[in-house]
Amino acid sequence: MLYTARQEAILRAVRRNGSVRVTEMAAQLKVSPMSVRRDITALTEAGILDRVHGGAVLARSEPAARPVGVLRPERGRPLSLGMVVPSHSPYFEELIQGARTGARSLGAQLRIGFSSYDGGEDDALVRRLLDDHLDGLLLTPSRSLQETQPMLDRLGALGVPLVIVERRQEATAAIDGFDYVSSHHEHGALQALRHLSGTGHRRIGLLSRASATSHWISRAFDLATDHFGLPTDVPRVINGHPYEEGEAARQVVDFLDEVAASGVTAVVAHPDVQAVMLLHEARARRWSVPGDLAIVAYDDETAALADVPLTAVAPPREAVGRIAVARLVRRIREGRAHVAQHILVPPHLNIRESTRGWGPLPQE
Repeated sequence: MLYTARQEAILRAVRRNGSVRVTEMAAQLKVSPMSVRRDITALTEAGILDRVHGGAVLARSEPAARPVGVLRPERGRPLSLGMVVPSHSPYFEELIQGARTGARSLGAQLRIGFSSYDGGEDDALVRRLLDDHLDGLLLTPSRSLQETQPMLDRLGALGVPLVIVERRQEATAAIDGFDYVSSHHEHGALQALRHLSGTGHRRIGLLSRASATSHWISRAFDLATDHFGLPTDVPRVINGHPYEEGEAARQVVDFLDEVAASGVTAVVAHPDVQAVMLLHEARARRWSVPGDLAIVAYDDETAALADVPLTAVAPPREAVGRIAVARLVRRIREGRAHVAQHILVPPHLNIRESTRGWGPLPQE
């Protein structure tokens, strides 16, 4: 496990006092209690801490020994791989689980670092991993690849075997020398649009939060305009990440006003939380789903649990993590004979009640 500065502060406090309380650490670190809970969760899953009511204590036992398998012949030890991701969200938890499965099957060691969507922390975590002489790195940058280019250039100059995970840019980006493994988000969104157009919808809107994924979903809408003959005079809204719940709700209300005015009958909403808020607001207006409005969520983390189970595009997070590890190990073995590969893994569309069947919802 590779710790952020905040997680190290929590560990120092536990070792000094025997335990920590969430509220006290939040005040000391000047962060929210939720941030401290997320750090404690990460340290608990790594086997370093045990969670107790209101805080944490040191774990009762050390994590299990890792298997020994793929060896560096010149060093006589297992491969040591690093992985840096932006957050401990469910999306990245599944990605990490896939990477851990892949590393375990190859007998490699995998160390995880969380950057909390802080570009400076990306740099710090990568530098610390390099100081520990890791053999290769899996990197999901917090920022765009264009903004991350200076760090990528440094890693390239150092000859560090690197696979970029769940990030990609247009072919014009200068990342030709690096491998990447990513969900094929255009393909996933096109599956949703094919499904909706195949059930008779012509006017299909888009509601998304700005992210590394939203660009590719928007690209799919552009492709669908030509391929499926869909009209373009429909609302396509990509909002910045709303930090206040009230702001997020206002954006959904404004979007549904546009939907009503433009005759849209179906919407692709990203991520799941946007789709669920869209469903709740539609029901508050006494619209039936899917009778008046069909909804497809993008991410499929909680979509199946909505009041009306939401059809959703599920990116292959676990597979992406597993394939990325396999690609990194291959990259290490190839050495100077390495030829960069760009691997896209198609998502899966899970069809549920929000796009099939017609008629009003039951009265509440």
